[in-house]
Amino acid sequence: MSDKKKKLLPAVFLMMSTVAIAQQPGVGTVSIIPRIGVSLANLPGDDIYTDEGTTPLSPRYKAGFLGGVDVDWQFMPNLSVMLGAHYVQQGCRYENNSFESDVSGNVVSGSGYSNWSTQLQYINMPLMLNAYIGPGFALKAGVQVGFALSGEMKYDEMGYRKDKDNNITYEEPVSRKISLDKTMRSVVFSIPVGVSYEYSNVILDARYNIGLNGFQDIKDYKSSRNSVFTLSAAYRFEL
Repeated sequence: MSDKKKKLLPAVFLMMSTVAIAQQPGVGTVSIIPRIGVSLANLPGDDIYTDEGTTPLSPRYKAGFLGGVDVDWQFMPNLSVMLGAHYVQQGCRYENNSFESDVSGNVVSGSGYSNWSTQLQYINMPLMLNAYIGPGFALKAGVQVGFALSGEMKYDEMGYRKDKDNNITYEEPVSRKISLDKTMRSVVFSIPVGVSYEYSNVILDARYNIGLNGFQDIKDYKSSRNSVFTLSAAYRFEL
């Protein structure tokens, strides 16, 4: 390598480092960061059996709302710590399904299920460490405490009767709701990890929250853990 290139490389690295630091607030800066976004939540393993011997309904990801605010402290040039309070809709959904429950002579009775979902609402408080690895780019990880607000399982059920000629008569659909408030853990824990990009005080943030304990507290029952992706947009107000 020529002497000219050897002298140039340190200057380039210094310039890149200076640009990266310039994208973050100065050391000691405290910021308020309101955010809004969406959640994509699931409860892996929380299968539902509509009748004995039938194929279980498996949980799938469900979209929800996220909104809240963070307080961020830039304690080193490329490191900050952030504490947030977010309202988040979590839970899961299930595919439509049906089963035949009774056969009397030439008539078959059954039920169909649709719009089945578990709706969970939390106030989540993540404590995150942000490590800036380039201009505006940060890797983040931390711990999160979630406080349960409410939980509900709901679905639509419609009975039907089918005769020997396959003529089907449907009953009026019934909407059913089951409160989960008494079985939900009041506090759940998770590990959030993610990335963010900031430009002109606008922050785009993507995270995955790994649940550490079950969302329900039922004796002799192993509850599913929350599995949640979030995508949010935020704006930094420096104090």
